[in-house]
Amino acid sequence: MTVVEAYVGRNKLHQPDDSSNLNPEVLSLINEGIAQNTTGNVFVPKEGGEAEISGSPTEKAILSWAVKLNSYILHLGGLWSTYTLERRALDHEGFVAKGPNMNVAFVTKEKELIMPHFDKILSGCTAKRVLTLAEKLLSKGKLRGIRMKHVTVEEGKSSAEMMLIGSGVLVCPVVQWDEQVIGDGKEGRILKALFNLIVEDMESAPPTVRIPVPY
Repeated sequence: MTVVEAYVGRNKLHQPDDSSNLNPEVLSLINEGIAQNTTGNVFVPKEGGEAEISGSPTEKAILSWAVKLNSYILHLGGLWSTYTLERRALDHEGFVAKGPNMNVAFVTKEKELIMPHFDKILSGCTAKRVLTLAEKLLSKGKLRGIRMKHVTVEEGKSSAEMMLIGSGVLVCPVVQWDEQVIGDGKEGRILKALFNLIVEDMESAPPTVRIPVPY
């Protein structure tokens, strides 16, 4: 699949992958829109060469188009892959948003579970369930608080625990962000407790909502 037509506003780009006439702010919005709405990836080898693009056929087509669009003024060099990862993690105001197809949550050094507001990101059903189940840890004194808030990158990197939450991974630890080690660099106690709670919750559901899958 390939992108054969592209429009900015109501104006058609006669060469869909030519951004030479685009305002940099418009290109930035295009990049942000693609980065926030795709789970595909772009890998640009450090030694140079063609970018490697993964994802569904539609995502690969859109990402390939974006790479060509950016090559006119960014010269790539890893900029698109960095941009994609950063934009996927942050909202337009620079606060932590989410991971690819997953929500993100943190445990502060004060034992508070925090998660970015759902107003600008996916309100994942697994994340919502984790917030509900976390009340059990609150009642046991393992957590001192649970709340939704705007999380800065600095707060995220200085947290005691960081985790990705989604139906595919349930609750998955993040032990390093860029060069910053999160907590002690190991899977945290709160994360383990939340993982066990979500698994127990799934296994305890009545047969009417559970479908056995033969392996």
